[in-house]
Amino acid sequence: MRIAFHHYVSDWAAGDSFHQGMFSALRTLGADCPTLVLVVSEDAPERGYRLLANNADEVLLAHMHVPSTDQRKLWSWRYHFTWWLRTQVLKIPEPAAPHPLADFLPKHHIDAYFTLSFMRASVTSVASLVWIPDFQHIRLPDMFQADDRAIRDAIFQGQTRAATRLVVKSEEVRRDLAAFAPEQAGKIRCIQYVAPVPLETYDTDPRDGLARYHLPEKFIYMPNQFWQHKNHKLVFEALGRLRARGVYPNIVSTGNLVDYRRPAYFSELMQTLSRANAREQFIILGQVPRDDVFRLIRQSVCVLNASKFEGFGMSVAESKSLGKRVLVSDLSPLRDQDAPGAVYFDPNDVDDLAVKLEQVWTAAAPGPDQPMETAARAELPRRQAAFGRALLQLFQEAQADFCREHKV
Repeated sequence: MRIAFHHYVSDWAAGDSFHQGMFSALRTLGADCPTLVLVVSEDAPERGYRLLANNADEVLLAHMHVPSTDQRKLWSWRYHFTWWLRTQVLKIPEPAAPHPLADFLPKHHIDAYFTLSFMRASVTSVASLVWIPDFQHIRLPDMFQADDRAIRDAIFQGQTRAATRLVVKSEEVRRDLAAFAPEQAGKIRCIQYVAPVPLETYDTDPRDGLARYHLPEKFIYMPNQFWQHKNHKLVFEALGRLRARGVYPNIVSTGNLVDYRRPAYFSELMQTLSRANAREQFIILGQVPRDDVFRLIRQSVCVLNASKFEGFGMSVAESKSLGKRVLVSDLSPLRDQDAPGAVYFDPNDVDDLAVKLEQVWTAAAPGPDQPMETAARAELPRRQAAFGRALLQLFQEAQADFCREHKV
């Protein structure tokens, strides 16, 4: 069986991590592992997909232009306004546009195609599995412009109709998707994602690889993009409350500094941080290499995720695989992961976060927690193998369903 995975060019680190996790899980199947094919736009920079390419059996370069974030924003008042007026206001049906891979995938003998829901055009020439990450634009509508919400709705509507299977990573997203497209609910499959950990992660003391950042030995790690729903302001306010009580936690942060929906947001955050008088306690590293993410998790006191909304929560999955405690918002997708030792707080209550932040900071030591890490390492192969078998079954199910429907 030949399975193609679409490489989505973006600054969204969780997208690549998800693909990497699927590759690693399928590799545990040994001789039963299907042929893993990475499909990349021919104009994509190699550095953006090199890591995934190293774990694929083949890389196929396709003529497939994917608009950048800047282009999407530009089009939001040109092309997309015209589209919105025509299809949403005047109710003129949009002509179906062929997907750029419609002929490409059968030509390369692809049996199933896995992609993120980011294009209006859909693949119908092979079995298609479309990943729906979340419904943030419906749950948090104030964080999106009206045309952005309409565009996302249209993409999801088209993809849900055409896909052979719809893939989600949490029961909450399953419920949201079923409410959004009830007639397609039978296609939805929720997978229990397992984050992989490279074996070499444990070979050295994490402090050695982090030395160039000149970090304090003890810190809490917050690996969230600086996007509005990630709730950094709550963390800054909690630091201010603790500072008034003579408690000074250090927080190290990584992630993209730009929210395309609100470019000035990062500078607004820095003003909030200054008002909390906590600039020295909140260390911003920006985007860092993947290996350093694992080092930061291992060296930290715990991993913090204060988000107001998550479709899954990659940082929790990675912490669980590594054996590190998490201090996270009390959200259903985060609770469902059942990370050992997890502490939950109300993402709308600064006092709740401050109390629990102080408890974790004063009780835990920095560096790897050997009992938790040992237990996580022992359990990870079994978890990955179960994930791999579930994925293979899903791809086989989609292929069989496609063949029955198209009488192949």
